Amino acid sequence: AREVLRTLSKQGCSAVLCDMVTNSLAREYGLPALLITSGRESIEAAIRQAVHLSHTLFRLQSHAHLMESVLEAQFEHIQLYNVSGQLVYAHHRSPLPAPVQSAMEALHTQETCTQAAVTRILEHQQALWSLTAQPLLCDGQRHTVVTAQSTPMEIQLEHHGIRSYNKEETYDQFYHS
Repeated sequence: AREVLRTLSKQGCSAVLCDMVTNSLAREYGLPALLITSGRESIEAAIRQAVHLSHTLFRLQSHAHLMESVLEAQFEHIQLYNVSGQLVYAHHRSPLPAPVQSAMEALHTQETCTQAAVTRILEHQQALWSLTAQPLLCDGQRHTVVTAQSTPMEIQLEHHGIRSYNKEETYDQFYHS
């Protein structure tokens, strides 16, 4: 046992799961040891704890699945970024057009400098896309939620030299041009 513990210590082992004798030897080599007790009570306690953890994990997985279903039902496209700008979660009901994806990424980058929600309107392939980036604080960490919803344009007026703007698009072009 000493030789194995010496080797584990040299390899940078983070902990040893062991009995009482090996526990004493592990301390000599500076290895943290997790003691296994083998009495009837400790085995029963371990089984109770395993069952409790299993039930807790099942409830958490069910809750996570429910929340994911809510997000998927609410938003056509949603992306969640962490403070480092890494994509943490994404859901898309259909393939996202490249210009819309680029606009979502740009909006996320721009939003990281603000504290309030930012909305942009994008016209692409006979549809108006409403893109929104909103800050989210979760467990003390800042995230950004970026959503995209498309609305089909019934009449293509631009082909006839007519351009219409909705309130958000007008505000967006006036203040961000």
